[in-house]
Amino acid sequence: MLRSSRNSERWLPVHELPLTIVCYRLEPNRGIERATIALAHALAREMSVEVLVLRGDCPDSEAFTIKSGFGARLTLIRRLADASRTIIVSGVWAAAVSRLCGVHRCRLIIWEHSMSPGRLVRSASVRRSFHIAESLYRRADQLIAVSEVVSGELRTIPGHAPVQVIPNLLTDSFDHDRTATPDARLVVAVGGLVPEKQMTILPDVLAGLDEDVEMLILGDGPDRAAIESRASRLGVSHRLRLPGFVADVAPYLAKAGVFISTSESETFGLAVLESGVARVPVVAVDIPALRELIPEFVPGVLVDRSPEALSRAVEAALMGAIDVSDEATAQRRRSRFSVGAITASWVSAIDGESGVCADTG
Repeated sequence: MLRSSRNSERWLPVHELPLTIVCYRLEPNRGIERATIALAHALAREMSVEVLVLRGDCPDSEAFTIKSGFGARLTLIRRLADASRTIIVSGVWAAAVSRLCGVHRCRLIIWEHSMSPGRLVRSASVRRSFHIAESLYRRADQLIAVSEVVSGELRTIPGHAPVQVIPNLLTDSFDHDRTATPDARLVVAVGGLVPEKQMTILPDVLAGLDEDVEMLILGDGPDRAAIESRASRLGVSHRLRLPGFVADVAPYLAKAGVFISTSESETFGLAVLESGVARVPVVAVDIPALRELIPEFVPGVLVDRSPEALSRAVEAALMGAIDVSDEATAQRRRSRFSVGAITASWVSAIDGESGVCADTG
């Protein structure tokens, strides 16, 4: 797509004009927040980028301009009315706020992370936000889904905008030497301690493993007390550690013998993919989003959601049943999720296919 710049009559590819990325928040630094920051850094190498954080604090960045709070919302109102601007709205919560900020004249791309089968039913916050933002999903220039699962949900919206799948990108921060693992009998789980993550099953999984196996759960949330109580009843509290939320999980994955995912509602599986990069074997509950990753891009197995099945799979993985050194898997992963490949897909999506002329005054 070509547009004229505001200060000249020269027609430019859209990606040579300023880009705004809108997100609801950036802290705590969980999946959607980490994906947003990573994309902003990647696109800042190709174009001028600003990030508007609608709620909470935001980290400083030398790579791009960043604003938060009330000032970010005022800027968003101006950017939405600017026909020379491209805006990427990250997630349904940011889309709801953007919808309330007025009619848009910009090129608008909604980047959706959270829609999965049944999510609107299970999550009141997603349901409320989508109800507010639904018209934007029809009027946007483009909908970008992080997975085929999310794409399928977006396509159920009546009159939806064009949908494209661009997965989250991966950095090399998880690529560690796995020739020696200090805690080879350590099982690691990462995620919010909330019902949809199904972490309350983990003490039962641990109880089904040998006494020398320990488990580390990185995350926090309302299910913490239930996990601790269940671990106490099963007599495995001394083998279970819950340090709470951890912003950087890479050092913990470097020590893991197995990564386990019990989630029933993943829309992408970023922690699973990062485990693959860290060359940690993955045992996960079989859900559609993770079928897109395992085993083609991530060495691992998908099993039924039962403590017995998970324990058996974890024990087998600890004994070396999953080959994490397969170079073909690593090459497919790099080709699909590398910074270069994902950035190129985003630049193409931002440019679009047809030209419009912006205000030049």
